[in-house]
Amino acid sequence: MLGDLLALPIYSKSYKQYYKNADKEWSKTLRVFEDSWKRAGGSLSEDRKVIFQETYYAPPWKYNAIVGYIQIGWDLGGYITGYIFLKLKHIPKGHYKKTMSIKTTIGNNQTFYFTEISKAYIENNEDNNSIIKSINSITENGKLTLNKINKKWIVPDLPFTLECIDFIKVFGQLRQKHNRQKGAS
Repeated sequence: MLGDLLALPIYSKSYKQYYKNADKEWSKTLRVFEDSWKRAGGSLSEDRKVIFQETYYAPPWKYNAIVGYIQIGWDLGGYITGYIFLKLKHIPKGHYKKTMSIKTTIGNNQTFYFTEISKAYIENNEDNNSIIKSINSITENGKLTLNKINKKWIVPDLPFTLECIDFIKVFGQLRQKHNRQKGAS
């Protein structure tokens, strides 16, 4: 892949499920906190509960439930390409990356190449809709591949439509950048 276009996050769970789990954890934490106050001979006032809840931190879903990415790019020819990258701890057992890697907390959170998504042919490089159709094809194939690994993983839709991007212009800029880099070496 010579021209990166998009990186789509892969989430372990939905926004709703993530915060449902966070609320369960909060309830457990609050119970432990209340029990410690009772053992000390006091009771936890509503004001103290609010203060404690404000200090309790549930990290945002958008950045903390990510298991990997679908990287979508252009090969500077007639194809849109796609690759799946996963955090080591989410790569299925038996995969060569899993068996060769050092298992540490840091290593488990590193993101590695997992697999290639079959290329999508662009019918016409000068037609934005043709390019978008190929990008959508790669995205759907990536989702199908991920579904075989873990049915709960989610790749959310983009917050905008691809039609608002002029891929003809993007491709032109990627081609220029590639030619400059090629000339510099």
